[in-house]
This record gives sequence, structure tokens and C-alpha cells, in this order.
Amino acid sequence: MKSFFSIVQHIVFLVLLVFIQFAVSYVLPFPLSAMHVPTVIIVVYLFVKEKRHIVWYMFGLFFLLEILVPSSLFGDMLVPGVLSAFVVYWCHRFLFTNQSLYTAMLLGAITLLSYRVMTVVYDVIVGVLTKHDSLVLPSWSLQVFGIEFLVTQLVLLSLIFFLQRRKKTY
Repeated sequence: MKSFFSIVQHIVFLVLLVFIQFAVSYVLPFPLSAMHVPTVIIVVYLFVKEKRHIVWYMFGLFFLLEILVPSSLFGDMLVPGVLSAFVVYWCHRFLFTNQSLYTAMLLGAITLLSYRVMTVVYDVIVGVLTKHDSLVLPSWSLQVFGIEFLVTQLVLLSLIFFLQRRKKTY
């Protein structure tokens, strides 16, 4: 019975993550809707829980987003999303082990950059393997990426600052 409640808890958390993603993307005005929600979720989860479950949560989140959001290529969000979550978990676990605000900002930058780079690499590899005459590159530009990066970092800065203020120091 305990494992049943654990599974239900994980499913509810995953549905909550998908709801947060859609709420931010479709309800908030433009500068805030450009925020990359999985990046914020990964970094905040690593700072609060410090567990590797985040890679599995990101697998579930990106899998549900692949199913619910139309895209030209299956795995366009799933593969880069899970790999970037794994890279950031590894960086948090072995490279940047302190719980400072600078570490959170650096992990957020690494998450977003690795996600976008892996998206381009995935699109190019799939384009080459399927032998398309023209490469299908992502539709976002550097300006949109800059806005996304800035908004994500600002939201992450405020959330981590608030969480560190509430954390009890001994």
C-alpha cells in the first residue's frame, strides 16, 4: 500500500509540473511566458531535495509534453531535456556542490544552454539519418533565446533567493 501511495504521489507531482508548464506558457504575458519552466524546476528541485529523481521527473514531463504539444519530430524535447537534466544533476552532484545563489544561476545557465545545444544537435543528427535534403533547424532565434535566458535566470534568482532566506541555518 505504501508503494501505491508513492506512485500516486509521483504521478500527481508530474501532472502538477505539466500544469505549471502550460500555465506559464499560455497564461502569462510575453516576457514571462518565455521562461523555460523545466530549467527552473530542475534547479529548484536540486536545491530543495538534492535527489536524482529529477531526471525521471524530467523524462515524464518531456514525454507528456511530446504527446501534448505538436512538433515536427518526436523526441525533439524528450532527448535533449532528459540529457540536460542528467548533465545538470551530474554538475550539481560532483562539480558545484555548495548551495549558493551563484551555483543556482550557473546551473540554470548550464541547463538552458545544454538543452538548446542538444536540441540543435538532435535535429541535425535526425536530419542526416533520415536523409532530408534540407536540415530542419529550430524555429527560435538568438533574440528569443536571449529573452528566454534572461527571464529564466531572473525567475530562478528570485526563487532561490526566497528559498535561501527561508532555509534555517544551524
